[in-house]
Amino acid sequence: MSGSAWAGTFIASLTILGLAVRASTSIGTERDKQNLRFAAHQPMDSNTILGAKFIGTMLSMRLAWVWLGIIWGLGIVTGGMHVFALPLVLAAWVIFAAFSTMLGLWFSMVAKTTMRATVYTMLVTLAWGLGTGSSGSVAFPLWL
Repeated sequence: MSGSAWAGTFIASLTILGLAVRASTSIGTERDKQNLRFAAHQPMDSNTILGAKFIGTMLSMRLAWVWLGIIWGLGIVTGGMHVFALPLVLAAWVIFAAFSTMLGLWFSMVAKTTMRATVYTMLVTLAWGLGTGSSGSVAFPLWL
């Protein structure tokens, strides 16, 4: 594996982990600030609020997207990554990022504190990454 492949995989894994942690704090922070009472009186349902939290969390890693784009671009230029592999790698990142974001949001909803939600999210994400199967070998190959 080339250096850009290792760097890209490592950064992609860290961004997925970062999204999970950020999502795990999103609803608990609102609960701690007591903003959920205000949101309950708005003319939108809970699905709209959760959808906005999901999109906001996914878009919060814009700087990491630039970093990954530079690494993947260098990988294509230097021959470490095939041009036709880029859409597949990008699709895989989006799928894993969406799953980890939803996992973090779910733990943020069901856990009593933000700390518990973050710890539960980290434990499940790391167990998922270190476990056997395709998700472990794709998401976190550096820690196998």
